[in-house]
Amino acid sequence: MFKGKGYRPTGAHAGCDRRHPLADRALKAGATVLAHTGKPFDAASIGGAVATRAIMADLRAGMDGPLGGTGGGPPPFRKEHRSRFLQALDRELVRLGRVAS
Repeated sequence: MFKGKGYRPTGAHAGCDRRHPLADRALKAGATVLAHTGKPFDAASIGGAVATRAIMADLRAGMDGPLGGTGGGPPPFRKEHRSRFLQALDRELVRLGRVAS
């Protein structure tokens, strides 16, 4: 993925630069947070995700030099990823429904 002048992420990459800090704030507010893969974030795992995001942003910024370059980025978001996320979301909604009852 090239992140140069005029770069606008789309699809699964849209919001990548804001996703983890938002998840961190949501966890601190007591919310349940799922990654796009369906993996739940918790107080222990979000710190690593935020740190990894910052490192990757620095690496991508370094590739925008005079030689140009493209980064790899995450794998494409496929049907099985969507299915895994929806299953995890359903589990959380059912769990929250039981807690509220």
